[in-house]
Amino acid sequence: QTKCIKVFKAKLSYEIANLVCENIHNSKVVSIKNHDDVEFLKFLAKTSNITNNLWVYQNNEESSLCKAIKGGSDELITTDCHEKHSFVCEMKAKTSFEMEIKKAIDELNAKFENMLMKHETIIAELQTQISKLNSEKAVSKSNARVEHESFVKAIGNASKLSEEADKNDILQRFFYISEKINTCAVPLSTEESPSLRNLTVIEGSDIILRCQPNGFPLPSISWISPQSTMIGTNSTLKIQKSTRYDKGEYLCVADNGVGFPLVTKFNVQVKYKPKVWIAKRKIYTGLNQNKTIECRIDANPMETIVWHKNDSNIRYEAENIHKNNTFAISLLFINVQQISDFGIYSCEAKNKYGAAIESVEVIASPPFNLTVYSFPTFEKDDFNFEFCASSYSPIQQYRLNINGSYVFDIFKNAKEMEIVEKSDILLYCSSIKLPILDLKSTYQLKVDARNEFGWSMGQKTYTFPYFCGNVTAENYWQVIVIDQQFCSFYIDAGESKRFELESEPYCCSYYIFYQELQNDILEPEMILSRERQEFTLPSSSGYISSQKDESDTLKLKFRSVN
Repeated sequence: QTKCIKVFKAKLSYEIANLVCENIHNSKVVSIKNHDDVEFLKFLAKTSNITNNLWVYQNNEESSLCKAIKGGSDELITTDCHEKHSFVCEMKAKTSFEMEIKKAIDELNAKFENMLMKHETIIAELQTQISKLNSEKAVSKSNARVEHESFVKAIGNASKLSEEADKNDILQRFFYISEKINTCAVPLSTEESPSLRNLTVIEGSDIILRCQPNGFPLPSISWISPQSTMIGTNSTLKIQKSTRYDKGEYLCVADNGVGFPLVTKFNVQVKYKPKVWIAKRKIYTGLNQNKTIECRIDANPMETIVWHKNDSNIRYEAENIHKNNTFAISLLFINVQQISDFGIYSCEAKNKYGAAIESVEVIASPPFNLTVYSFPTFEKDDFNFEFCASSYSPIQQYRLNINGSYVFDIFKNAKEMEIVEKSDILLYCSSIKLPILDLKSTYQLKVDARNEFGWSMGQKTYTFPYFCGNVTAENYWQVIVIDQQFCSFYIDAGESKRFELESEPYCCSYYIFYQELQNDILEPEMILSRERQEFTLPSSSGYISSQKDESDTLKLKFRSVN
């Protein structure tokens, strides 16, 4: 006879365990009658991962000692009833519930017979009322017959509805008792074979996984994706139009509250054509330079990786680093020795599902990153522009562009002493001097450099000087706010020819170039100042230029002095 049991892993005293069982279908702690019962409990403890002792039924309720099966064995031991162990509740036998069903059916049959008797009484009363109505009213015989038939039909309908209600009551009672009989705790198990847990699909097709665990109560199901997110609760998981990112391990987690949840693993492989990435599409370099091109490939399966140049059939050997079964990095090493080594190099990956190709252009580079970092220092006879340029090949010549036109007589040949090697790049720093310029004019200045591959392109244009305007000193403080790195302005000090100058804030370093033109000769005076200073001009006005750190904002206060 099948035992209906409920397993409790929690540890309780024998008395509390019995109380718990009594509240579950009026059951009791499981009893043992023979060695087979002991073996059954031992198996049950193992499938439910119970390693501690299990209480068994105690006949002598007054004893302080109770029986238990020692955890992990079939040994029956006697221990203190107040100790705490796991337990199993044994529910009523099936025959007890069958007797309950018979008793319930007998009760309902008696109730049904009683209802039939009531129906007969109601019919008799109605017939009496009909006869009374016939005697009190002058109604034709045909009308009386119709009325009588209507009453009889109504009575029949009422009787039929009552009978169906009673039958439904009987069925509900029967199903309730049947459900109690079948409530037996059954641990989870699964019938999926290992072959069904390994699935391979082609990218674009559907992924269908089925998980059908057995057990009672019926388990709930949760599907966990390779990214550890829940993606389904049905026994069948369907992913439409799969992509390469759907590969990985899927988990079906089933739980019915009996023992631990059952976890079934499904390994999904997606086959797909290659995808190729090259980070840099253009690589600038020069002769006698070594360059490495990196190509990344994602493919399943990973089969063939080929490098070739300028769409030719010439193949190049590369180093392929396989990170895993579906991802690889291919490195092509190029030693640029001659002009023909420049060009377009392509990385192509193939497998039976398709091919992908990406290209990179290796370009002979002219000079680049030309930067003017020092503007004229206001020497008497000329202006000195200092600049630096980067190049993979030796720089041969510089030229100066002023206000959109190249000054062709201002060329300078590069000197070997100007070269500083920085990794595989040559850094040239030089200067160009110009004759004296009109300080009241604004100039657009650009410097270019040339190597064996041509002149530099797209260089920055500098404005010199940064003319901030004309100001007139009054007998009160005025402020000029200077954001530019270089700024020039004229100051009119009036008849006194004297003015005060002060910087705000004092935290920022700056230079003031104060100068006056006398007898066609520029007389400069460089002042490093953070404090208030007084100046006297040879005439009523003078020229002032400031130079500061590019990130600072400079405030100059000025006023006339009588």
